Amino acid sequence: MFNDERINKEISNLKKYLIILSVIVACIFLGIKIYYSTINELSIVYYITELVIILAGTGTLIGSLFIRTEIKDEMFYERIHKYFDKAFKIFVCLTLISFACVMGGTLLSENQNFSSAITINLILPISLFVGYAYLRYKNIYFNYNLIEEDNKTYYNGVFKNILKIFLFFLIIYSIGIVASLLFTNKSQGLTQSDFSIVLKSIISAFFTSSIGVGLYYLFISIFEKSFVNEEENKKITIPTIILVVLAIVFNALYLIFSIKESMLINQMQMDPSNAGNFSAMLTKLSNNSKFCREWGIHLQTLGLVFLVYDSTKGDKVLKNKANAPLLIFILYSFISLIVMKLDPMLLDCVKNLSQNEISQFVNIKAIVLACINTGIIIALLTTCFVKLKEQIIKHKGLLILLVANFLITIVEFSLSFNDNAIIRGYIELAWMGILLVAFVSYLIMLHINKNEGEEVLS
Repeated sequence: MFNDERINKEISNLKKYLIILSVIVACIFLGIKIYYSTINELSIVYYITELVIILAGTGTLIGSLFIRTEIKDEMFYERIHKYFDKAFKIFVCLTLISFACVMGGTLLSENQNFSSAITINLILPISLFVGYAYLRYKNIYFNYNLIEEDNKTYYNGVFKNILKIFLFFLIIYSIGIVASLLFTNKSQGLTQSDFSIVLKSIISAFFTSSIGVGLYYLFISIFEKSFVNEEENKKITIPTIILVVLAIVFNALYLIFSIKESMLINQMQMDPSNAGNFSAMLTKLSNNSKFCREWGIHLQTLGLVFLVYDSTKGDKVLKNKANAPLLIFILYSFISLIVMKLDPMLLDCVKNLSQNEISQFVNIKAIVLACINTGIIIALLTTCFVKLKEQIIKHKGLLILLVANFLITIVEFSLSFNDNAIIRGYIELAWMGILLVAFVSYLIMLHINKNEGEEVLS
């Protein structure tokens, strides 16, 4: 069922892409930290993880250039696969160990928004989601070496891998505890009480990371087993339906929290005397909003990849045409996640400015992001019209959706220049409803067409 040479080639490509992605993210965060250090002094511990990622990643990519051959045969791709397999493991270990060694130096500081934990917390989930999306689109299972086994053997293998994940994070965070203890003992003014605070934070981070990654791996493993049973018999599989619906729900929740947040800000401006209560509620809404937004982005990216894969089964021409729109959408998701993580750092960079200057910065940032967002969406819609013209003409519902999306994008862009966050939120929420109805209608039409086809055959 599986072509080992093809799988090795694609996995090597994936590891290369993930290293490039990590280096790009590290460069962005390092650049902002260097800029901030010109305003306020920033300890060297804040730069170490990013520097290790950049140096190790760049070294790995340069090293791959020395693997040359006149003929790119099976032996060449085998050498490439072995190189990236070893180099990627070393890259991941160096990155996480460097992060573990500086945990103690950042957890007790006042510059929490510049901690390397933010860089790691962006790279890790993006690598997991983008990596699995890439494999799914290339028709490769994450557990391809287990997927053909019976359920008992398959899930035994899955839980063994989850145990390995826990042990790996246990080693990394244990290094973090030891490094933090040494840092606390050597630093003046830091007590055992400070170490206790750091210890609790590291233990909490260990459980959050290991459980989060373990659950995600279990999640995709269950999906994969379901795919094997369904992909030959169903046009749109149940895992695809679940992902798309969850993506729409999480994006809708994000919009609801954002609307409530904007309303609360307006209330706070009208009633400043009750600012304390408003502030606590605002923090809770903001955290919920960010959580739903981040998961919405991940789920919608995976959902679209799965939907494209299901919709183009057995049609290589259509699948190739869908490559460009899919790549633009993944790029859009990638930029959105980076912007989310950068926001607290950017605000810290301008916190010493006057209130008017901060407001001006926030407005300019919103306009710039609106321009980027609108540009990417228009590029996506244009590419869909160019690449998938025949399919759009054939499926009138898709044409209506794309036109509606274009109109909503223009409306959102015009509103971004004014303080109309609540109106914009309601427009986007309506769009989520349209998407959900359209997707359900699409599934119903597929079911009707399938039944009609079966009746004709009978």
